[in-house]
Amino acid sequence: MIIMKHGLIFLCTGALILMTGCLGDGVSEETRYGEEVVIRHAKDGTTELHATLGTYNASDLSDYNDGDCLIANYTVDYTTNPYTAKKITVQQSVKQKEAVLMYSDSVMSPSDVLNTIGEFNYPISYVSPSHVPNFGGKFFFYIQHSADKLVDIEYQLAFYRADSVASNVYNVYLTARKLQEEGVGEPKEIANRQVFDVKYLILEYGEPILSAENYEMKDLKINLYYLTRQENEELAFVRQNTTTYDLALFADK
Repeated sequence: MIIMKHGLIFLCTGALILMTGCLGDGVSEETRYGEEVVIRHAKDGTTELHATLGTYNASDLSDYNDGDCLIANYTVDYTTNPYTAKKITVQQSVKQKEAVLMYSDSVMSPSDVLNTIGEFNYPISYVSPSHVPNFGGKFFFYIQHSADKLVDIEYQLAFYRADSVASNVYNVYLTARKLQEEGVGEPKEIANRQVFDVKYLILEYGEPILSAENYEMKDLKINLYYLTRQENEELAFVRQNTTTYDLALFADK
């Protein structure tokens, strides 16, 4: 699901929302299942859960490190305590890696990039990205592969300039490397989650789009491609969506 708000793109993937109870015409309680969240430790010592729909106090997650990325279930009661997440259940801790900025003398086409990937040539069958400003530069991916064995996989996200004029527009390429296979079995879909940290890229190359006394929002535009195997069995980069995504970030001045 893609939600447009004030010119920004908010992407929600894999989350299920259950709303219960009533307060007048409104909903008093909301439970989110399989939500992508980022843990932050505030300066006053409180633990915060940064999610798609907002930021909530989350003392139950104080044992996690600042910046940890999780898949979690949680409930917010808008009547009694709208700023606190309760009934938190962590489903998964998500691996993180920094995105890579690639330098080139000219704009690279997908076929040009294909010649540079080396061992990151394991085909991807499906990709769903998710990013909101509340995530602080954490770019979530849900990734699927067709395989007949359990496979240990490493991912890479590479940024290339998409335009020789526009400084904040990039073509971004998601690739995978097969590290190890385990066992045998029938063909099936393998699903993984991966987070890439793109904060420094947004801060360095994004354009300011909103400014306040203590912070500004910067925006980096990307065209997302991933490596897949075509019907003719050849590897090729395909664009994930015709949309040019906005990676936005709230940054302290």
